[in-house]
Amino acid sequence: MTFVPTRPGVAAGEWEKTGGATREATRWLSENAARDILPWNIPTAAYLHGRDPASPEVSALHQDLSGWPPTFVAFGGDEMLRDSIRRFTARLEEAGVPTESHEEPGMFHVFPILMPWAAASRRVHTRAAAFVDARFAPPPGRPGAPSDGPTGP
Repeated sequence: MTFVPTRPGVAAGEWEKTGGATREATRWLSENAARDILPWNIPTAAYLHGRDPASPEVSALHQDLSGWPPTFVAFGGDEMLRDSIRRFTARLEEAGVPTESHEEPGMFHVFPILMPWAAASRRVHTRAAAFVDARFAPPPGRPGAPSDGPTGP
């Protein structure tokens, strides 16, 4: 359920140099850093292993998304990656991927994991469960399908 389309630790100048973000997205990353718990300057060398941050093997923003499975994306309105996640979900939808996107106002990066007791996290968990259930429920009339009521004698 947690998805990181690009790494936040890439310096703003590196994002612009590699095409990993627009100036507007880089501005949001910098402005939102004070509201997010995720440090904007996380070292990325261990993650990137010398790869270009805009490479499709690193960034889903640059991948062919046409073969992706149904995707649930939840993120905080105050998280540094907000604009990248919005672009990612838009690209999923453009590719015809069944997508549900849930942006929780005032929340930060990975809030559903760090604060599972919070109302915002419970909303995300409930929506994620419904998303999964809808895709794995047997069709009506098949064994294991939900019924309209009790069965039996």
